[in-house]
Amino acid sequence: INAIYFPDSITTIGRYAFEDCVSLTKFNVPAGTKKIDVEAFRNCTGLTDITIPTSVERIEGEAFRNCTALTSCYVFANKIGFGNDIFKDHKEGRRPEDLVVYAAMTSSMVKYAIENRVCVKLIADDANQSRITKAGVSYLGFNPQSAIYKGYLEFNAQYELVDNIPEDV
Repeated sequence: INAIYFPDSITTIGRYAFEDCVSLTKFNVPAGTKKIDVEAFRNCTGLTDITIPTSVERIEGEAFRNCTALTSCYVFANKIGFGNDIFKDHKEGRRPEDLVVYAAMTSSMVKYAIENRVCVKLIADDANQSRITKAGVSYLGFNPQSAIYKGYLEFNAQYELVDNIPEDV
């Protein structure tokens, strides 16, 4: 199996749902999904890209365990609860930038990824949020320069890191 399509009426991707689907390379979580269960994608060693929609509220522990080829995780959900080590074993022998999480600054995934030494590239979720303050990054609990220097936090062309946002913006 290398591609699977589900209706948006799916609310949970169950425990071990795609375990050992080594030919699965890309997966778009259905738009109605609220939960990705424990080890749902365990050993999907060919999985390179996954897209998580705004509807997802919870990603359980080790959901992407041993997804060693995973390079891109696009997250459009803002408030997500996480189990332990959702990307377990992805980093064995890999650099932090080998897996990039693309998420909006307001997404709880940003803090989770940085805490777990996964590179984050911020994506614009609103035309009015094209500037991010250093204080905003610090609010997440990180020294902005350190997070950027270590390669855990990057900005796409739509974002700019500034000391503060002028009043007229």
